[in-house]
Amino acid sequence: LIEWARAIEGVTLVLREIPDDDIQIYMRSADFLVLPYRKVYTSGSLYLGLSFGLPVIAPSIGLLPEALGDGTAGLLYEPNAPEGLAEA
Repeated sequence: LIEWARAIEGVTLVLREIPDDDIQIYMRSADFLVLPYRKVYTSGSLYLGLSFGLPVIAPSIGLLPEALGDGTAGLLYEPNAPEGLAEA
């Protein structure tokens, strides 16, 4: 993962817990929020991203499709499709 991130210009990989006071720094500097859940019912991270105006890429499971609505807030992908996330 580290080598992959280094190879892509503009990608910063942060592998540590982010203090609550610093979350806004990352949310405001992101272009989009990816939530690669395999199992989930709802997500506080999704709502946090939306509150910062981030488009969200998430699996079509649980309440995520309802939260993303008509697709203007992000993209949904089929979590059981082998290339679902990559295609989104």
